[in-house]
Formats: sequence, structure tokens, C-alpha cells
Amino acid sequence: AGIGALRRGLADCPVGELLRVDCVVYLRPKPTDRASEFTATITSGVKDGGKYYAVIDLLAPSAYNPSYRSNVGEPPGDDHDAKLVMHEYSTILLERITRAKKGGWRFFSAPGWFVNGYEEYLGLTLTTPRNREAVLQKYLALHKDNPGRVSFAFGVGVEDDYIDGALLLLFMHETFGKKRVQAVLASGEPRFGAAMQSALGVGLEEFRKLWDEWLKNKLR
Repeated sequence: AGIGALRRGLADCPVGELLRVDCVVYLRPKPTDRASEFTATITSGVKDGGKYYAVIDLLAPSAYNPSYRSNVGEPPGDDHDAKLVMHEYSTILLERITRAKKGGWRFFSAPGWFVNGYEEYLGLTLTTPRNREAVLQKYLALHKDNPGRVSFAFGVGVEDDYIDGALLLLFMHETFGKKRVQAVLASGEPRFGAAMQSALGVGLEEFRKLWDEWLKNKLR
């Protein structure tokens, strides 16, 4: 289901080709340093000979305590699991889009709000109706109580790479359109900041103004 959603969500990218990699997913029956109720891990890279690989560690759904709640109060269950799997697995596609270029910046050279935020955005928007609606609204509600969670004092700063980053990616998609956001990934610019400015067509100050307007409208 996740692969199908990625094919639809990033239809202009050769998703099938880029996801044709060695990927092993471990469902851990009890918490480890790589997989717990609060931790999931992906390790990826290129082996000798240039072959891409990925290893994802997740805590098995049956190992969650029924009293577990996420950072926005969500219980364990199918919605939580779908978001988590998509968050981790989408890393492969996002990273490989930047690796497929002849040159330019690479995914993990971007700031954490973009890396984790893009993954979380896909985890929310490409999985279940509850994630797209109720959970996303919980992320927005945090900004109603604290609209300064995203700052622009010297670049873009966030309180939480996942929550605030996901909202920044939602803002970017709704404001600039998914083609221009995905153009950031495909950009041949050597640095992430230059790729953002080139693909979106705005500098930091205009980006901030558009964000402020978007957030104000969302929180009405």
C-alpha cells in the first residue's frame, strides 16, 4: 500500500525504479536501541559495487503497551503503524531521488526539519484518512498554542523536526505545488538552501511571509 501511495504521490518520479533496492524490515518482538515505542530506525547506503541497501527496524505492533500515546496523544493501532512504516520507508525514495542526479545536494545534507519533515508529511498524507485529517489537525493545534514553534531568526528553526517539519512541507505543497517541492529534490544546486530558492522561486524573507499568512489562515 505504501509503495502504491508513493507512486501516486510522486508520479513524476521513477518511483518503481528507485524503490527497486535491497530492503530488509525487522519487526522486533521487544524494545531495542534501534526499535522501541519511541524509536524506529533506517540504515541505508551503498555497498561495494554501488548497490543501494536499506535496513528498517520497527517495534512489532503487538509489542506496544496499550497505554502508549504518541507525542500528540495518538494510541497504537493501524493508523499509527501506517504512518510509521511510510515515514521510514519513504526515506529510500527521497534519498535515491537526490542520489540519481548527476550532481547537486544530497538528501541527508538538508536540515532536519526538511529530512524528517518530508518523511513525516508523507507518513501523514499518503496513509490513512485519520492521519490525513485528525492527526494533522493535532499537529496544527500545537501551533495555535505556540505560533512561534517555527522561527526565521537565522534560517529556518523549529521546535520539533517531525511535527513542525511536516507542517512546513504541508505549507510548501499547498503554497507552491508538489511539482516545485519535488523540484527541490531534483535540483542540481550544490546546497540545499540554493535548491530551495531556485525551485520555489523565493528567498527566505518571502518564504517567511508566505508561511505566516498560510499559518494564520490554517489556525482560523
